Amino acid sequence: MNQRIKEVRRSLGLSQEEFGRRLGITKSAVSRIESSSNGASGQTVKSICREFNIDYGWLTTGQGEMFAENDDQVTKLVDTVLAGENEFARAIFRGFAQFSAEDWQQLHSLIKKFLDGMKPDEVNTLSASNEE
Repeated sequence: MNQRIKEVRRSLGLSQEEFGRRLGITKSAVSRIESSSNGASGQTVKSICREFNIDYGWLTTGQGEMFAENDDQVTKLVDTVLAGENEFARAIFRGFAQFSAEDWQQLHSLIKKFLDGMKPDEVNTLSASNEE
């Protein structure tokens, strides 16, 4: 992950000092993270994702794309879950963060199969209850 943090900073064209300033950490802290002398704290990882629109899964696992889609609701949900005390929800997010492209395709196929087996009024009921 430390090398991906360095990659983020370089792709944004930021010095270690500017990168650290935007995250609320020192230039030397950035240097120690990038050189793998220190690991990034969970708070620093979340700050990098939030401040620079970096995909949490990519930053922590290397899978997916560096930059997250600009979807404020999803970002807020992830932040809320990761900062909260619901261990089950956190475990779900950690599990999803490890998914490969093939895993996501398999999940998509399972959900599609599940929904295809439902009657239209059942699907509408699910959609209506999720909007409440």
